[in-house]
Amino acid sequence: MTGEAPLESERHKTILESIIRQYIASAAPIGSRTLSRSTDLHLSPASIRNIMADLEEMGFIMQPHTSAGRVPTDKGYRYYVDVLMQVQRITQEEQERIRREYESRELEVSAVLRQTTRLITALTRKPSLISVPRRDEAALRHLELVAMTPTKLLTVAVFANGVVENVPLDLEQPVTEAAAEQAQAVLNRAGRGRRLSELAGALAPLAADGALAEPARRLAELVAQRLPRLVRREDESVLVDGASMLLDEPDFRDLRSVKDLLRTLENRAALAELLQRELTDERAGVRIGSENAVTDLRDCSVVTASYSIGDLPAGVLGIVGPTRIEYPKMIAILDYVAYVVSDVLSAARGGNGR
Repeated sequence: MTGEAPLESERHKTILESIIRQYIASAAPIGSRTLSRSTDLHLSPASIRNIMADLEEMGFIMQPHTSAGRVPTDKGYRYYVDVLMQVQRITQEEQERIRREYESRELEVSAVLRQTTRLITALTRKPSLISVPRRDEAALRHLELVAMTPTKLLTVAVFANGVVENVPLDLEQPVTEAAAEQAQAVLNRAGRGRRLSELAGALAPLAADGALAEPARRLAELVAQRLPRLVRREDESVLVDGASMLLDEPDFRDLRSVKDLLRTLENRAALAELLQRELTDERAGVRIGSENAVTDLRDCSVVTASYSIGDLPAGVLGIVGPTRIEYPKMIAILDYVAYVVSDVLSAARGGNGR
């Protein structure tokens, strides 16, 4: 091609966008005759083939096999998302549906996030994933010890990032309400502003000064030792829903590749690392194909959005699908869900929505 660079030409942009939009809709390679009928450029199939050849030479599209039409490459999708794609808003009806999901529901963080994965899967028909705020690494704001029975204690831990943990403890010896109140007071003195892993060390000098009654001291030490282990549940660092949706995608006909993807969605450590990299104050992000650090996601796109609790980013929600996904729709859904979840969780902790 001579003259201006291919994607400075409106014709090239129009053809590339049309190829991508039609391929997303059909999952079939797009040919020049289809494009000549579906665009307003009034170009012959031969002229369109020349433009397609330019786009292929530039790496925006490719020919999957001989005598086929063209399909977008990762580079083509990236240009579409960054330059060509029109920003989309979800409908008022969809907004109301999302809002209704959080009415009259338990506002404990983990319950809200589990509900959110189910909602995202229902809205997108794609596997959804959400990173859960780290509980054991967050600073402790307040502890409450509630004696349910003489030998069962409910520990309510409130963290600075808005997470609330209700942890039952079975006791070997009966405890009185007075002992629970004393233990609660000294644990709050020792632990406020510290991580749970630091609680036992901070408690030791306070418990050893002799001012604390023996039953309260034993109880405080028991809570300080056992609570960090009970709160640290690494298998819940990421919640996943709808993994079986991958089986419905025509892009994943190879059973071996689907199995690899399903195994990846069971690898919570890898998913947690992936989502942590997307934790920002920005709106939805997109990782396309080879941009994904996780090898088994190199044929996928991962669309994410961060949610916050109060003024701080707390976690990331997202979907996994083929690179051939409706990017404007997926981004709009995730961005709005993240906005609502941030409002819900911030209200639950008495903070401000974002």
